[in-house]
Amino acid sequence: MQPNRQSPVAYTRTMLSYMLANTPISGGVSSADARFIAEDANKASELKIQALELTCAAMWTILRDKLGVTEAELVQAIHDVDARDGVVDGKISPISKECPHCHRKALTRNPTKCAWCGGDLSPVGT
Repeated sequence: MQPNRQSPVAYTRTMLSYMLANTPISGGVSSADARFIAEDANKASELKIQALELTCAAMWTILRDKLGVTEAELVQAIHDVDARDGVVDGKISPISKECPHCHRKALTRNPTKCAWCGGDLSPVGT
């Protein structure tokens, strides 16, 4: 079996498509179909995790080699990002953000515009 010989650009596009893919699932499926969907979702999740690991490793290499960031600085940054939601638990929890214009909850993790009214959600001073 020959190794994958995609160009770096094609490979990156493929990798990003796995990372950003949305797979809508509708109701009314048989148990066999549900099992297939679950296995497919598991494979997709595994590919996303692998792509994220690769991306993180590449970014760390650039930060370390080109900018001189130390491992201690990286660990501190990870801790700081983890603490943003008020709990240091190794996870990023979405912070419920309310639109100051229509007072509805934001639909995405880091919105810049309200999906409901289009109002600006950027932090003040940015």
